[in-house]
Amino acid sequence: MKLFKILSLEVLNKNKFLIIDETDQKINFGLNEVEFINPRKIYLLYLIKAFLKIHKTYLFKKKIKITYLKEIIKSVNPDLIIGNNINGLIFKFKECDFSIKTIMYQHSYIYDHEIENFKKNYKNKHVDYFCVFDDRHRNIFKDFISCEFLLTGSLTYNHNHIKPNPNKEIDILYISEFRNNNSAKKVELEKKALISIDKYCKKKNLTLYIAFNSNRVDKQINSKDEALFYDGLKINYFFKKESSVLLASKSNLVICFSSNFGIELLASKSKVLFLNYMYQINSKFNNPYFYITSNIVQRIFDEKILYDKLNLLTKINEEEWKTLDKGIKYKVVFDYKNTILFNLVNRS
Repeated sequence: MKLFKILSLEVLNKNKFLIIDETDQKINFGLNEVEFINPRKIYLLYLIKAFLKIHKTYLFKKKIKITYLKEIIKSVNPDLIIGNNINGLIFKFKECDFSIKTIMYQHSYIYDHEIENFKKNYKNKHVDYFCVFDDRHRNIFKDFISCEFLLTGSLTYNHNHIKPNPNKEIDILYISEFRNNNSAKKVELEKKALISIDKYCKKKNLTLYIAFNSNRVDKQINSKDEALFYDGLKINYFFKKESSVLLASKSNLVICFSSNFGIELLASKSKVLFLNYMYQINSKFNNPYFYITSNIVQRIFDEKILYDKLNLLTKINEEEWKTLDKGIKYKVVFDYKNTILFNLVNRS
């Protein structure tokens, strides 16, 4: 993990909660008295303080990071530190001061082939609580990290969720897979899928919107590059500079490839079609949430089967969606506005 990337002159204030947030979106999960720290930044004041304390010590390089983090803890003096399970900074804070309570939350679902990497990365690491999406992930992580697990679903989505608008102004919303480093095979599959979806929408007189990745600052994607890619497909689509969550709340059907957002939407009972075409490239990318046969998943591109699924999912109403056999193996928890987290914070 690289802690130090961007110099910052910020002074961190004393607060009850310290939240690790590499996105700079400052999502507080509804908590008050919060200070934020971005692991992609180096806070110059606390680095200088750490340097002055240990510059003559033998193990300077090894100790500078720990002393730097201790200076941050001293400044904020939090009762509780919250961070996700990907950037790893929450483990470092716990190592600095075992008396501080720590809550780690799951950032995204993991594939089966990633389990061994997590096992290696979590070896001898400690937190007090781990908020996970579902039973599957609890059963995975409990084998190599000792802590109290809570089934909360996605804390970020629970906080950001917008209740669906009954008047759906968007027929189909596609969640962009545009990245700066996508493989050629993935790009070709996305092109095929979108051209077919566009043909379907034209035939059925439906509106197609694309939720751009560049709307999210943390993705660091150039919006012009993303628009150029989708415009180059010569498809009829609409775009709004709104969050995926807001757009989804206005949509009759959301389509995604491998986005974590699809699983989060499914947890809140939104209509989603998963184009798990990465499985076509390599079976290790099989979406772990579904059985092989599912009305809401397609693993191998086939235009006719895609249209059959679109016919089904665009036409069924809310009640029919609830009873539809979705072929789900693991049910993700949805906890609107994070009541489970609040209960935990209140007793910690």
